[in-house]
Amino acid sequence: MYFEMKPDERENAIQYLLEKISDDTWEEVRIAIQESDGAWYIDQHFGFGLYVRNLLWKSGLELNGFFMDTIWHELIEEIIKRKYG
Repeated sequence: MYFEMKPDERENAIQYLLEKISDDTWEEVRIAIQESDGAWYIDQHFGFGLYVRNLLWKSGLELNGFFMDTIWHELIEEIIKRKYG
């Protein structure tokens, strides 16, 4: 099954994560992405990825849980691009 996140839902999720996750953590994530072979999110699926998904599930945003398993890392990569260029 394919899920698509509406642009406003995506932006709300990004803004929520930006508010809830510290700048120090974003820097650590940026470094992890930069040092990876492109599949950083596989190693982080049950660590940082679970933390992100739990934040989003608790956010009050109406997001599909299964869908979040497949897209959480794309939200993170978009945030890193916005923060660090």
